Amino acid sequence: MSNDGKPELAKPHDSLVRNILADTKIAADFLHNYLPPEVEAELEWDSLQQESAETVRLIGDLRYSARFKGGDAELDVCLFVEHQSRPDYLMSFRMMKYICAAYEQRVPAFRKGIRFPYPLAVVLHHGKTPWKKIAPMQDLITMRPGLKTNILDIPTHLIDLAVIPVAELRGHPAVCALLDILQSTSAGVLPDRGEQIFARLHDVSRKQDVLPWIEALLRYYYAVFPGELKNIQKETNPKRNHEAFSGRIRCEGGRKNGDDNVRCDSAGRY
Repeated sequence: MSNDGKPELAKPHDSLVRNILADTKIAADFLHNYLPPEVEAELEWDSLQQESAETVRLIGDLRYSARFKGGDAELDVCLFVEHQSRPDYLMSFRMMKYICAAYEQRVPAFRKGIRFPYPLAVVLHHGKTPWKKIAPMQDLITMRPGLKTNILDIPTHLIDLAVIPVAELRGHPAVCALLDILQSTSAGVLPDRGEQIFARLHDVSRKQDVLPWIEALLRYYYAVFPGELKNIQKETNPKRNHEAFSGRIRCEGGRKNGDDNVRCDSAGRY
C-alpha cells in the first residue's frame, strides 16, 4: 500500500518514488546531485531524516528534515520532494499549503523561542514535454504595480527529466535506475531499456540493499507494462526468486483490474 492508503499498482509513479527515496541515504544522494550547487553546499546531508506521512499529516509525497552545515538547531530545514508526471500550474500554491501545514505543527515550539525551519521544495518531473518553469505565486494572485512581489513564494527547485539526457543521469545506481525508468516510461521506451535500467544495480556492493529496489522497480514495471515483466526477470538478482514475486504482483494487478483470467492461491501466488 502507498502512504495514502491506495494500492501501489494503482499509483505506480508515486509509489516508486516513495519506495526508492524512503532510504535517506539514497534521497540525500539524489538531492546532492540535482539541487543547485549553492543550495546543496549549505546542507549537512548526514542529518537528513524522512518524516512519515502519519507523523506530519499532510498530502505531499515526501518530507524530510535536515540541518544546515554548522547549524546547531535540531531542525534547520524542512524539505519537501514532490513527484509530478505533468506540469501543475498551482504547484507554488500546493507547496505553500505543505509548508504552512508543517509550520502549524511547530507553533508550540515557536512560542518557546524556536524559529520555523527554512522551507525548501523540490519537484521531480518526468512528463513527455519539458516543464519550462514553476509559476510563482505572483502569477497566481492579483498584483498591484509598485507593491511588493514574491509574495508567499517558497524556494522551489524543478528537476525536469524531460530535458536531462539519459547519458547525463548521475548519482547512486538506485537513483539512476529510478530516474531512468521514469524517463523511459514517459518516452515510451521502457520495454527497450529494461535491461540497461536493471543493469545499473549490478555494481552495488551490498547485495542485501539491492533487493528492495529491484522489487520496487519490478512492481512499477508490471504496473505500466504488465505484458513485459517476464522478459526482464533475467536482469534481476539471480539469488532472488523473482518469478514468485512477479506472480504475486500479477495477482495484485489482476485483482485491481477485475481480471477473471488471473488465478491466485490463498497466499496470493500466481
